[in-house]
Amino acid sequence: MTDGTQTTGTELVAVDNERIQAALVKPDALQELLREVRERIDAFTPDISTDAGRKDIASFAYKVARTKTTIDTIGKDMTAKAKAEIKKVDNARKQTRDTLDAWKDEVRAPLTAWEQEREKSQASIERMIEAGMHPGETLEEVRATVAKLEACDIERYVEEHRDAAEQAREMALARARDALTAAEKAEAERQELDALRREKAEREAREAQERRDREIAARAKKEAEAQAAQAKAEADAKAQRELGEAKAAQERAEQERLAAERRAIEAEAAAKAKAEAERKAQEAADRKRAENAKHRKSVLEHVAADLQACGMDSDTAERLTDMLAAGKVRHVTVNF
Repeated sequence: MTDGTQTTGTELVAVDNERIQAALVKPDALQELLREVRERIDAFTPDISTDAGRKDIASFAYKVARTKTTIDTIGKDMTAKAKAEIKKVDNARKQTRDTLDAWKDEVRAPLTAWEQEREKSQASIERMIEAGMHPGETLEEVRATVAKLEACDIERYVEEHRDAAEQAREMALARARDALTAAEKAEAERQELDALRREKAEREAREAQERRDREIAARAKKEAEAQAAQAKAEADAKAQRELGEAKAAQERAEQERLAAERRAIEAEAAAKAKAEAERKAQEAADRKRAENAKHRKSVLEHVAADLQACGMDSDTAERLTDMLAAGKVRHVTVNF
């Protein structure tokens, strides 16, 4: 194996870096290499029926794949190196472009500045012409245009434009001043017309106010007369109403007196009925308590008698009965 050879015994044909590199950039060399591989493939005749033959097929296929990998790896290395070189060239191109563009701008800077001033002068002249054609809509706008044109410094224009600028300014000033004269005249006429309109409006307002004052005075007189008549009618009605109210009050007082007498009689009867009801309720309660006491005594006597019948002496039976009645014997109650 010579220096630079990539073969390891696993490739299908003997290959080295120089041959692969040549094949990857020369179509004829690549076709020659592929032709050798194809001849080896066509000459390969394994026996698929035996184990050894099947192993030969697998080994041969691996060699084909390995040949592909070897060629592709060398080609990948070549591509990486080429890209690195291309990147160096691109970086050098960019540096060259940037440097020379900057130097170009540096050399052209005076001309560029002159051209810009020339464009500014031309644009300013066009604006002056436009100002003369359209100095403004209102008197204030026209005055501002005239003042601006009068203050224009011709010396700031580039030399070749100064005559044109002066002519444009004089033409624009003439038109603007004419417009100013017309605007001032129109303003004076408008103010005079406004004064006449205000005077007319004030006169009409005074006349209207005088009419309103007369109408108000007439309405006030009419309303005063109506109020006087209404006041008299109300006074008469009030007198009649007060007379009726006095009579009604007298009748209500008599009715209230009779009602009070009835309420007093009814209250006295109710009190007597209540007292009688309370007395009867107390008597019923007393009877109920007496009956309950009698029943309780009878029940306790029965309990004592039953205890004695069970062999208990009378004193003990009475004491036990008292304890039962007082609920002092746990888990035992007496039903009365």
